[in-house]
Amino acid sequence: MTDGQKKELQKYIKENQDEAREGPGRTLSLTWEMLAIIKGLLFEGQFQKYVFMSMGIPKTTWDSWRINGEKLLAQIQSKKKKYKDLKPSEEKYLYFAYLVSVGRAKSVLKHQRIVMEAGKTEWRASAWVLEMMDRGLFGQKVDQNVNLNTDMKSLQDAYDRRMKNKK
Repeated sequence: MTDGQKKELQKYIKENQDEAREGPGRTLSLTWEMLAIIKGLLFEGQFQKYVFMSMGIPKTTWDSWRINGEKLLAQIQSKKKKYKDLKPSEEKYLYFAYLVSVGRAKSVLKHQRIVMEAGKTEWRASAWVLEMMDRGLFGQKVDQNVNLNTDMKSLQDAYDRRMKNKK
């Protein structure tokens, strides 16, 4: 084995040892590198669930980062805390909360643009994404006028009329 191969093997072993130490249950530290990746994925329209899963971030950790950022934002807005007094880790949480909230809005805007150009390409995929993101605003509306005062006779009569009209 050459010296280069030995160094490569040692590097590989060290990376695997580091990865094993970080294994399940260990809380990850939020880094600026992670934030850059998260920004890119969220701003291109990826769902949060798949962003944190693809990065190996547990949902509980993702949620705690978001909650910490939202709490810091509330403290800054209520003037209980000043931005300039934030610790470096608090700045990351604040930026993370910003990315999560703005990322969703940017994704919706992206898909709205695609739907607006519906005549040029197949737009149904983007319409589906919008519906999934905000069912109340973009979902199909269903008439829910249901009369619960009915009996089997009226149901049978309605069925018979429908079948008669089909023929």
